[in-house]
Amino acid sequence: MKAFKAVFVLLCLLIPAGEGFAQGVGASGSIMGTITDPSGAVIPKANVAAIETQKGTRYTIISESSGEYRLVGVPPGAYDISVQIAGFESAVVKNVVVNVGQSSLIFT
Repeated sequence: MKAFKAVFVLLCLLIPAGEGFAQGVGASGSIMGTITDPSGAVIPKANVAAIETQKGTRYTIISESSGEYRLVGVPPGAYDISVQIAGFESAVVKNVVVNVGQSSLIFT
């Protein structure tokens, strides 16, 4: 549905991606968020994919029953995050930056 996509994009633009505190030494970070519909209800079992924009490497996960997802062990770089759910249009958040030892929060 177009309303879902519009709300998804609007939320991502209005709420900047936050970065958590470094959680130790390593060579990766994480991307996390919660999938919701336009009314704010959580959406379980959504397919979430993070595609590294320069190399095309793809990382995928399915959101939990709470609508939450967390991709861990993601190498630093810029990613496009896409969400696919049966009955809704796909949505994409572009240029999510992952830094070493930090979590990028995506509110969806």
